[in-house]
Amino acid sequence: MIEDFHHPLEPFHVPNWVFLVLAWVIVAGTIAFTWLAYPALPNPIPTHFNLAGTPDDFSPKGFWVVFFPVLIQIVLTAGLSIVYRYPKYSNIPTSMFVELLKPEARQKVYWVIQHMMAVLIVVMNGLFAYLQIAIVQTSLGDVHGLNGWIMGGFMALIFLVTIVYSVAATKYAHRLITEHRTT
Repeated sequence: MIEDFHHPLEPFHVPNWVFLVLAWVIVAGTIAFTWLAYPALPNPIPTHFNLAGTPDDFSPKGFWVVFFPVLIQIVLTAGLSIVYRYPKYSNIPTSMFVELLKPEARQKVYWVIQHMMAVLIVVMNGLFAYLQIAIVQTSLGDVHGLNGWIMGGFMALIFLVTIVYSVAATKYAHRLITEHRTT
């Protein structure tokens, strides 16, 4: 069974559903945080930060302005969840070759792609949760913008997860195709 499949890329077996549930918990937490903070937010609020992490653009406080990062978070989570559900539509070079595999081998490659999507959904939700927290805290005067190290860490993690899993899925698919040809 594919749920029992364990790929070397995953040293600790954490089922994908755990990542997906965690992602939606982060979304719910961001919504709750923003909802509770909304009444205390001043007018205007920061809506853009420069490369140094300091706010350089402000907008009048409004429901959709304050909740826009949360809306993006929800859309990204839902969209990536759909790609998770249908990994053959992922934009990874492997997906083209995977269709050549037998169904069992195809499912193993799809598992790697799905695991990448599950991890990315959590990391991206962490990024948007951090952005929303920073916007609220900056609005309230508690901090003076975004922390470059945290932002850089999130961006590096997204890049690293995408590259590592894409390369692993591609190599794995090619290996399975080669094995299929020799049998």
